[in-house]
Amino acid sequence: MAHILVVDDDETVRTFAGRMLEFAGHTVSRATGGREALALLEIRKPDLILSDIKMPEIDGLDLFREVRLCYPELPFIGMSGDFSKIYADVPFDAFLSKPFGLDDLTRTVEEALAGQMLVLN
Repeated sequence: MAHILVVDDDETVRTFAGRMLEFAGHTVSRATGGREALALLEIRKPDLILSDIKMPEIDGLDLFREVRLCYPELPFIGMSGDFSKIYADVPFDAFLSKPFGLDDLTRTVEEALAGQMLVLN
């Protein structure tokens, strides 16, 4: 299975998403924000990043831009409780609206890993 980096400043979301992905057979690393995620990327490149958008310091949009510069092929799933036109214009590989369930999470991850674009509202 895949190595997935889950990035969210909310510990509950980070824990839920990480555990569900581990349950689905993936290896999961967790970061509390964009800065920590970039540091983890230097150590080990994941197969996919699942990142919250609204975070302090380096938010998900800035993280996405940095990742695309260094790893343009790395699948990136954005997530937020507020899907707006701003995010619709960002070329994420997929987008998850919070709150999401296990089925939405696993399906979105599998489809992003397979290279399919998906947005769940």
